[in-house]
Amino acid sequence: MSIAYLVGVVEDGSKRGPYVPVNVRKTLRAYKGARLVVRLAVVTPGGEPVDLTDSHVYLTVKRRSWDDESVVRLEGEIVDVGRADLTIPGSATRELRPGGYVYDVWWVAADGSAECVVPIGAFHLEPSVAIYEETLPTKPVDLTAEQLLRLALNVPVVAKG
Repeated sequence: MSIAYLVGVVEDGSKRGPYVPVNVRKTLRAYKGARLVVRLAVVTPGGEPVDLTDSHVYLTVKRRSWDDESVVRLEGEIVDVGRADLTIPGSATRELRPGGYVYDVWWVAADGSAECVVPIGAFHLEPSVAIYEETLPTKPVDLTAEQLLRLALNVPVVAKG
C-alpha cells in the first residue's frame, strides 16, 4: 500500500495564503494491483479548510485527458473538515497496463455545484514486480487539514499533544 498527499483548492476569489500552492498538480504513482490511499486536504486559497459536510469528492483516472471514459472512478471518504481519503483498491489497477495515465479530483458541494479542486495531473502505474506492503497502524495518525497541507508541501509538521 502507498500513501500520497494532495491539496485541493476551492477557488473563491480570495488571496492565496503562503502555504497554498498555485499549482496543486502532483504526479501520483501506484503499483499495479496494490492499494493507493490519497489523503486530500481541501482548502480555500487563503488556507482555510472547506466544510465538506454533505458533499462528495471524486477521483477519476483516464488514459488521456480527452477520453470520455475513465479507467478508475471512485468517491472519497470525508474524514473531517477539509479532509478526505480517496482509496484506489488494488483490484482497480490489476487489469490496467503499466504506464502513463491522467487523473483529476472533483468536489461536489451539498447544493450540487461541482468544482475541479485538483486539475488534470499525471498518474503513473508501475509494474507489480515485487510489492512489499507496510501495515498501517489500526488507528491512522489524525492530522488536521493544515497539517495535511504542510505535509503535501513538504513543510515540517509538528503534532500537538
